[in-house]
Amino acid sequence: MAVVTHYCGAEVPPGATFCLGCGNEVSPWSTPPPPPPPGTPPGTPGGVLTCPDPLCGRSMPDGAAVCPYCGTAMVSPACAHVRLLMPDGTARELVPEAPTLLGRLSPDEVVARHVSGFDGVSREHAELLAHSDGSITVRDLGSLNGTYVDDALVSGVLTVCPGVHTIRLGQRCILRVEMGTP
Repeated sequence: MAVVTHYCGAEVPPGATFCLGCGNEVSPWSTPPPPPPPGTPPGTPGGVLTCPDPLCGRSMPDGAAVCPYCGTAMVSPACAHVRLLMPDGTARELVPEAPTLLGRLSPDEVVARHVSGFDGVSREHAELLAHSDGSITVRDLGSLNGTYVDDALVSGVLTVCPGVHTIRLGQRCILRVEMGTP
């Protein structure tokens, strides 16, 4: 039985953590929870948070760990960790200021095994660098088929804000980078 994702309607296999069609998280919500009443200040019962993702920016109940609309982590960068998530749910923690190679020759066997199954992924395709402030730098290493972050082509180096981001190597290899609390 296939699950229909909350965001794009594509079918994904049971147990998948994100949609291979659009890269969004497979959400347990059929619809996002309603926001609290307007004007309720943060930090009070019934308070509100605003999603830090500039494309979302919606309000939600205070205390939410992730935005129920877009999946962006609602944590301060100082207490966050960054992980790389494969479609089968396998995750790798990214060590701040230590580069992570994405490609068929990645020293991380799990990453190499995952990306090697896709045509169009170079031996040394891209590099991720997590920073202590929670941002992530993505660098294309001269790949033939391109590196994309949230469907935007990376031309050289791109630094992205904390949150949940989809990284695509070539046309079909989709990974996710997530920030959250340990």
